[in-house]
Parts: sequence; structure tokens; C-alpha cells
Amino acid sequence: MRLLLVISQSDYFWSHRATLARYARRAGFEVHVATRPVGDLHPFARIGLPVHAIRLPRGMRAPWRQLRAVGELAALYRRLRPDVVHHLSVQAVVLGGLAARLARPPCVIHGFTGLGALATRSNTASRNRVTWSLLRLAHGCRHFSVFQNPDDLADCVRRRVVPRERTALIRGSGVDVRRFTPEPPSPEPIVLLAGRLIWPKGIAQFVEASRLLRRRYPEARFVVVGEPDPLSSQSCSVEWLQQQVRSGLIEWWGRRDDMGDVYGRASIVVAPTWYGEGVPKVLLEAAACGRPMVATRVRGCREIVVHGRTGFCVAPQRVEQLADAIERLLRDDELREQMGRRARALAVSRFDDRRIARQTVDLYLERLGALDDRTMKRWNRQPAHVAGASLAVPSPALPFDDVA
Repeated sequence: MRLLLVISQSDYFWSHRATLARYARRAGFEVHVATRPVGDLHPFARIGLPVHAIRLPRGMRAPWRQLRAVGELAALYRRLRPDVVHHLSVQAVVLGGLAARLARPPCVIHGFTGLGALATRSNTASRNRVTWSLLRLAHGCRHFSVFQNPDDLADCVRRRVVPRERTALIRGSGVDVRRFTPEPPSPEPIVLLAGRLIWPKGIAQFVEASRLLRRRYPEARFVVVGEPDPLSSQSCSVEWLQQQVRSGLIEWWGRRDDMGDVYGRASIVVAPTWYGEGVPKVLLEAAACGRPMVATRVRGCREIVVHGRTGFCVAPQRVEQLADAIERLLRDDELREQMGRRARALAVSRFDDRRIARQTVDLYLERLGALDDRTMKRWNRQPAHVAGASLAVPSPALPFDDVA
């Protein structure tokens, strides 16, 4: 059995889907990845995972680039002949779904990792209408959709993107609870915001909450981890961040690859987002590290931040509510410890990435089992020609199961 994961960019694989690929291999799948290459691809070669370069543009603009990507994906599907194609992100669902309608692989899974700008008021109504129409067009009669939260599922069913009987709910991409573990926090309270630094993630509200709280809690440190996204029209600027640092409101630690250590130093993790999240990876990792959380009362966040138990939920873009919730945790050490313990327990019991991977691989097998023999014979009547197709050449030097 051959599985193809279609991912918007290659670094997303390591942060979100490496465990899925590992479990798929154990189940007997030959795993391939189609993606826009970002950075070094040698780690894929080390574990013998073929990577197919696709010129996936950022966002849903530049129609001719979108059409070019559809053609590249359709050609790859015909050449590689995967038994299962799993699209991950709204853009991959649209472009990969259209390509799948041309190439007609037998089993197509659309993975919605959050509706993104479709769920934000900052997106224009006309652009939303176009994207919803493309999503409906990309869903073939045999395609199956997986959602990370029930709100996204309900929206797509209500807008007739996919019928309810061809959907499943698998909550998030999971978190490695062996890597992200509780550690004693820093003696000075650190309030942490981490992620892609675009305005819908609530970076401005975080800065304003710091302004309100610093007089009462001068010992508290408000830390931002991450980078602006220069390709996003909604990104904050480096100059704006540096201005907030100079004013003493925040510390900016930039991009960090040691997030387990970063969460270990933090006392509180904040996600004041109003973006269309799936289940935010930042909150999953914070919960696994036993950290209490403050998040907005929006889709995705409610899956992991249980108000009054693992943290506090506040209304989006309400700075006063955000500051009040942070203050409740700053002034109560025992409450932070209790919520952190409950958050860790929830992450282990419901969001362990091995559990999520097993659910996803079981879905692959279930969907393959539901196909008729004629469909599989039609698809497999010609051999797959994949020689020279991958950027990362398979190598048995290092088993995938031995890689973190």
C-alpha cells in the first residue's frame, strides 16, 4: 500500500505529521510526501522518506500558480499511483482535491487542519465565497474529510462542502507527550505567547495586556516566541516588535527550536487568537508540559482549554478580559499548579500523537476496505513509475522508528 501525504511546506511534516508517517509504515504503507520544500531536506533522506517537490504557492492568490500546482499534483498522482492520498491544510484540500478529480486515485482523504482565514472577519466576503466554492468543487463523490474540531465540521456540512456521512472528527495532530513533559518553571513568572506572529493570532492584544499588568506585577516577564510571516498580508513587522521590546512591554526571543525548554521556563501560556484554528499545536504542547493556559473562546482552543479546569477562556480581542485571566493565574501559585496538572492529564489521555496517528491509520484502512475490487484494479492496472521522482532518495541507513 502506498500513502502520499500532501503538505503545504516541508517543515510542517516534522512538527505535525512525523508520528503519523511512522505509524503508517508500521501498518504496511510505503509513505511519500508531496510538499513545497523549505530548508534542508536531508532529514527525509536519512529516514528513507521520498519527498516530491510541488510548487505550492502561498495562500489562494495567483490563479495561474494554483492551476500549475493542480497540474503538478495530478501528474504526480498518475505517476506515483498512491492507494491513499491525504491532503493536509485548506490549500492542499483545494488544489489536491481538484488534482484528484483529474487523476482519480481510489482513496482521497481531505484533512482540515483549521479553516484559517475562512473563519476570520478579516477575510473579505467575496474571497470567502470563492474559497468555499473551490472547496465544494474539490470534493469528489468518493472523497472523505477529516476535521480537528466540531465547528469546522459543522461549517463544511452546512455549506454543502461534504455530506455528514463522509466526515470524521480526529482532534488535532497530537503532541509528543514523551518529549514535552512538565518541568519546574522559572522563579520569575513568564507569560508566554508562541507561534506565527500575525495579527489574528492576538499579538497586539498580548502586548496591551502586558501594558495593563506590568505596573501591578513588575516581576512578570511577557515573552513572545516566533517570527513574523513576511508572505502574509496580516503579519506584524519586525520594526513593530522591536518597538515593543524597547518600550519594555515584551521580550522577543525569535524563532526557537527548543520549545520543550521554552515551555519549561514559562508559568502561563497565552493564545489570544481569533484565527480559524484546528487544535493549536502551541496549546497542545503547553498542556503536555503541564502549563495553565489562557486562550480565546474560539474553535479549536476550546478542545484543549477547558474553562476553569486547564485554564481560562476569554472573548476574542477583549484585552481587559485577557489581562484579568492572566492576573488570576499570576497571583495564585496553587491554581497554576492545579490547572497545569489537569492540562497534562488531558494531553496524555486525549491528544497523545500516537493515539491520533493510530486513529488516522485506522481510517485509511477502513476507507480502503470499503472500496470495490474494480476500483482498485482500475487504479493498479499499470505499474507505478517513481524512479527519479523524489528529492530525498530512500535509504535504509536509519530506521524511521529510531528517529524522534
